[in-house]
Order: sequence, then structure tokens, then C-alpha cells
Amino acid sequence: MWEAELAVTASHPFRGMKEGHRDIYSFFLFSHSVVERWREGLLWSWAVGKLGGIYDEWLPVHTERAWGEIGGQPGQSMVEVMMSSRNTVLEDTVNNTLRAAGHVMNAKTKYAFGESDGRVRISEFDVSLM
Repeated sequence: MWEAELAVTASHPFRGMKEGHRDIYSFFLFSHSVVERWREGLLWSWAVGKLGGIYDEWLPVHTERAWGEIGGQPGQSMVEVMMSSRNTVLEDTVNNTLRAAGHVMNAKTKYAFGESDGRVRISEFDVSLM
């Protein structure tokens, strides 16, 4: 996975040496991969271990049950989940925390902050391929 990108990154003595080229940060990829595998395991245990059929099948009744468990109603195609506000992800809070920790801001590193209305929308899902 990412063979060409890893080869280019390995050719640089230090990350970010070549202007305009984004080097792979392998420790981040490893950490992210571990977290995603755990999330996959949790999703699998819910979808297959809890909801799936005894004989490894996924029938319309399983889809209806899963939709109901996440809050979906019959005839609806969307579930709206309200999230509480998190001060720890506000741009000023992050920048102040970095400065307080002695971090020197680098012009090449930018943190992206997304706007959100505090809602997560989950569309009806198709689990026929599970």
C-alpha cells in the first residue's frame, strides 16, 4: 500500500524537503490504521455479531432492525443526531494551547478547522453487500 509514495518519502533525508511535495508521515498512518481497525471491529461486532443472522445472512429484517437501532423511523431516509459543542477544537483554543506548550508556529503547517452546525446527518444505508 502506498509503495510509490513511501519510496519518494524514503528518498528524502528529512520530511518536507522538496517544496510542493507532501511526504508520508508513517507514524501517523500507523496510528490512524490502528484506530480504524478498532472502529471496523466495533462496527463488525454490531452489524454482524449483534444484528446479522445465525447463518451468515443479511436479510431485509436485519436492515430494518439496524435502521431502528440508530434512530431511523419507517418511511424516513435520514436520522438527525445533535452533537454538543466542543471548545477543544476551536481555532483560538488550539492555537493558544500550542503556544502555551512552547510550540513555535511554522508557516508550512496549517491546521484546518471546519464549520459545523452541531448536526450529524446519517442517510439510510444499504447493507446488502455485507
